[in-house]
Amino acid sequence: MSVRLLSFVVLFVAAGILSCRNNSKRKEKIFHAASSETQSIGGLSFELYNDSTYTIIHSGGLGFTSHKGSCTIAGDTITLHNFEKQGPFKRNRLIVLRYAEQDSTYWMWKYNNSFGAATWKVAKGRDYHMGEGDIYQLDENNGPLRDEYHFTIALDKLKPSQSQK
Repeated sequence: MSVRLLSFVVLFVAAGILSCRNNSKRKEKIFHAASSETQSIGGLSFELYNDSTYTIIHSGGLGFTSHKGSCTIAGDTITLHNFEKQGPFKRNRLIVLRYAEQDSTYWMWKYNNSFGAATWKVAKGRDYHMGEGDIYQLDENNGPLRDEYHFTIALDKLKPSQSQK
């Protein structure tokens, strides 16, 4: 084997090892929520990554737009930095409400007390089949905005008490 060929093989193997090493630091999606509104074409999704960044993707028709930025997570509150109002996202602070942590008052609040004592359980069961929880935008007093667009959690690798910067 010639020296050139041997040098090429060593360089190729070294590049492969380094690329595998860099892949371990790859950004991983740790949270995904999609719009609660069903649309025939398009929708809105919200994703968080392990490097404290987020992406908002708004698709419709033949195209999509996306916005990326950094975020801070404190408990179940997510604050989006580098935030631009996009579609239904009007506020940069969000609250994560996991179904497993809610009682009957949550479903009565969510569905505006339109259910009787027995039927809120039906809504709870339906919600559990659709996702793991909801995300609402927060108002100035840290209250969830029920009348605003909310999102259903499909992937949740966050710990309820996790805090990131």
